Amino acid sequence: MNLQTVLGPVEVGQLAPLLYHEHVVLDNRQYPSLTAYWLPEPSVMAGELSALAKSGGKAVVSLTNQCMGRDVDALRAISAQSGVQILTSTGYYTRPASPPITDPVAVARTFRDELEKGIDGTPVRAAVIGEIGTGAWRLGAFERDLFKAAALAHSDTGAPIATHSHAGRQALWQLHALTTAGVPANRVALGHLDEGLGRDSYIDGLARLAARGAYLGFDTIGITYYSEFMRKQLPSDEQRASAIAKLVAMGVGDRILISHDICRPSHLKSGGGWGYGHIFQDFLPVLEKHGVERKVAMRFMVENPLRWLTGVSGG
Repeated sequence: MNLQTVLGPVEVGQLAPLLYHEHVVLDNRQYPSLTAYWLPEPSVMAGELSALAKSGGKAVVSLTNQCMGRDVDALRAISAQSGVQILTSTGYYTRPASPPITDPVAVARTFRDELEKGIDGTPVRAAVIGEIGTGAWRLGAFERDLFKAAALAHSDTGAPIATHSHAGRQALWQLHALTTAGVPANRVALGHLDEGLGRDSYIDGLARLAARGAYLGFDTIGITYYSEFMRKQLPSDEQRASAIAKLVAMGVGDRILISHDICRPSHLKSGGGWGYGHIFQDFLPVLEKHGVERKVAMRFMVENPLRWLTGVSGG
């Protein structure tokens, strides 16, 4: 079975270990609240992904959609230079950073065309619908229409869906909106759930989402600072590892996905940050310290994301 990468179809077995929620090109500086979120030129990013390849990673999903500065030519160059396979996405992001939606059916058609025909007149096809988002604000027509459009596009193409949940807020609503519109829960990856850690009842809630079949995105590993954007202190990697260990003990380890969500120059090795190799180099040992064996942890980057992407192998 093949999956679409920016360099063409690749056999699925050649795509793991895979980081399911990253950005490789990104430019949100046109949005007043998101001016810190951008990434530098392809020559820099190719070096950053080369370091991932040396650490053991084979592929990333770049969840930069058409609202976020996606550039398929840059993605192709970065992939070719680094040797890392890149899967790209289609979708709208959050309400402040997306066009208004007047017709969800027409938006779904745009998503479908990018999945089936190509992006911006190129043969590069998206492989994922995402990251589609809710925020800190109340749900409104935009969110309902966006998730409807994503569900329609999934129905037409079978593509997996990745969400942005803003520290787990509205994750239950996201899953309900998609599954009631016909999307199987095992094709949904609920993003940024690790940002919401801080109380035991939260972990119980995550286990319930996993029991329904959804994938749990612990995808901001390495981001441990106080977030001015979110106005909160984000969890430490120790807290993330402890939570993952609890979820594994609760029997839902087959629904965990891990990634970094690199989205600022300061996240990069060249910018003084941790880079795309952080999970391999630093976080896997922390998981082991918390009792999650390396062979179990690798499933979060091998079997689990490949099941999400393909919908096969026990779903």
